[in-house]
Amino acid sequence: MFKLPTTSHLGSRRLVPLIFAIALVTILLNALPRDESSTNWAAWEQAHEHTKAIKEWGGNLAPQWLRPGPNRKVEARRILDLKYMLEETYPPNPWADARPLNWEALEELAECIATNSCRSGQERVVLLASSHFGQGLKGWTAGEDIWAASTIEAFTSLNATLLYTYGAMDTLLIYQAIPDLVKLVIWEGSLYGRCYNRNDENHLEEGSDGDWQTGKKGCIKRTGFEDGIPVWKSFMFHFWGNAVSHLGHNWTLAPENYARGGIGNYYLGYSIETYCTKMKYYPADQREHRGLAYGKQRFYFDPSNGEYKWAGVLGPAIVAQAPGIDPKNGRSVAFEVIATVDAPGDDLFEQNLTNLGVMYRDPWTENLAKSKFMLGVGKPKISPSPYDALCLGVPFINPYVNILNFFSGGVKALDVDTSSLTNYNPDNVTDRSAWWDSQHDGFLDIPEPYVYHVPPRDQARLTEVMAKAIENPIERYIPEDRTKEAVQARHAFLLDNDWLAAAEIAIVEKYQGAEVDFLL
Repeated sequence: MFKLPTTSHLGSRRLVPLIFAIALVTILLNALPRDESSTNWAAWEQAHEHTKAIKEWGGNLAPQWLRPGPNRKVEARRILDLKYMLEETYPPNPWADARPLNWEALEELAECIATNSCRSGQERVVLLASSHFGQGLKGWTAGEDIWAASTIEAFTSLNATLLYTYGAMDTLLIYQAIPDLVKLVIWEGSLYGRCYNRNDENHLEEGSDGDWQTGKKGCIKRTGFEDGIPVWKSFMFHFWGNAVSHLGHNWTLAPENYARGGIGNYYLGYSIETYCTKMKYYPADQREHRGLAYGKQRFYFDPSNGEYKWAGVLGPAIVAQAPGIDPKNGRSVAFEVIATVDAPGDDLFEQNLTNLGVMYRDPWTENLAKSKFMLGVGKPKISPSPYDALCLGVPFINPYVNILNFFSGGVKALDVDTSSLTNYNPDNVTDRSAWWDSQHDGFLDIPEPYVYHVPPRDQARLTEVMAKAIENPIERYIPEDRTKEAVQARHAFLLDNDWLAAAEIAIVEKYQGAEVDFLL
């Protein structure tokens, strides 16, 4: 017969607590991963549900338990804790709807680290701190959005882990949780400025609850805030040619090769190859007998604004073109130039333009592909759309100003806006990039029959090149530096270069021994 133990049997008063302790340990052990190669993520998520309630990372510092550790399994669990904290503290909203992608990326990163199965490059994290990246994912078509979409494509092809942020606070939280994994922070200029200037008085951000924040506020690494984001890891996502980083041009990313004529921003560039090559190419005999005038807004066509390049000359140039064949019925038709601005039929100041109205990207691209050339009208500057044209086999007519002639008085009567002109260099007159200013300076080195360069209001030259573009159709053309492979290579260099060493040199050259308000 089984008997309950008495005081004479092995110290019964100690045995019962021991049994409970053993049972508790058994339960906890069963909830954890059993070995290094098999990770029980469901059990781990249940065991770490408490992290969703933690809101005391201080507004400036991630909790100490969320900081890097030497063990791979610990590292993986810490990354999952970061995921839970982001889910709770920074949920998606209409202006930050890419945030769920962060949770997926962090879970994949945690799992591959825990199981030693990361793809080459996956442990390199890039923080994308600009709304243009989320907009690029949604297919928006502003120049910055198309550039951002290409950057996402390039980094993805390199297996980098991409995390999307929308303010200084969420960017800082992620960085402080995984600083050794973060290789780059690509900033919208305004967000970088907010991060750089963040302090105890201005730390709150719209849409964020700051009541739970404690401790000293900051964002950039500097004396007194050594856990901030280093300037040397911070790169500006900037569409224009001026440097907007505290470290100068090499930390200011550019969509165009502004440095071709000398010192300039880091040429990251973009490729429209993936999108464009999905669109149909039309042989010459299947194209409408027309050109397409490229301008996004009605006022781009207004002769009184000084930016429109063809006042008084486009109409006669259109009329001067020979009739062609309508591919739909084989009949002779007059040449026309279409535009895609505002509502269909809206007046665009030029009587000879046919306005089809604004379109979504796919139908607009289809109409471009069926045209025989794209005509720049002065603005928008350095837009991606002329690259679409070349990729579809459509030549681009690029209006330009010859600065040599401008300063010699040759075009003063044209009322050219000189504020946008590139620097005049009389010792480099054979280099177009040094003495021409055009609607798309990225095309200055591309020759005919792909790109035709025409001075503003030059009716004879415009008439001539329109005819040449019609008579000399081209195949698809992607400039060598705009292929996916070339763009990927520049992104790979951005990931692989020793930017800390470069920053040490840049500070010496830029500041000449003067004090700087940040730490490397």
